[in-house]
Amino acid sequence: MIAPSRWVGSDGARSAAGSVRAVASTDEQLDPGRRDAVLEALGFREAPPVDLDGLTAVYAAWCARVPFDNVRKLIALHGGASGPLPGLGADDFFDAWLTHRTGGTCWPSANALHALLDSVGFDSRRVTASMFDQGEPSHGTTIVLLDGHEHLVDSSMLTGSPESAASQSQSPSASQSPSPSLGKLAVFSGVREFPIRVKCATLAWHTLEAALAQKDHPVSTE
Repeated sequence: MIAPSRWVGSDGARSAAGSVRAVASTDEQLDPGRRDAVLEALGFREAPPVDLDGLTAVYAAWCARVPFDNVRKLIALHGGASGPLPGLGADDFFDAWLTHRTGGTCWPSANALHALLDSVGFDSRRVTASMFDQGEPSHGTTIVLLDGHEHLVDSSMLTGSPESAASQSQSPSASQSPSPSLGKLAVFSGVREFPIRVKCATLAWHTLEAALAQKDHPVSTE
């Protein structure tokens, strides 16, 4: 379920105790120099046209070259530094990607993709979404309006081509309700409708397993 909302970064600033609180992300547009550097790194010699073909080309390049990962977040958390987690600002996100090819989780990467598309000239907006129709914002994503139609370009699902936002806004029918026998695991049942969301849905589980095993390498869903 996708709903427009004021953009709030759930990867927000950490208190001295290390907890995370939500903060509003900045509405920043990339300056021409950084926009052109990002487009070049994505494989473009010039800005793509502001139409569906152009959007498809940009998003396909993003899916192929910008990873969905939590590398910088883990480094920041393990380093114990206070302040905002890295990557929430588009400039910071792209500086790291251009230098190290690191990516981010849904909130920072969606914000960065939005900033890039907006800088190119697309009518892009950031939205929050409920991954499992639980009614709580648990995912950040990006929607682009073209010729009256909304297109979902999600920086976590990495579907390879834009999806119709209208088709993503439909809630499962009552007949698809999770079995009561699942107990607390019912929260994950919605992912069966959207297999491409599995990586995003299970990242937290992989992170917990790694923490319990005291692993010191980046967590992967592979």
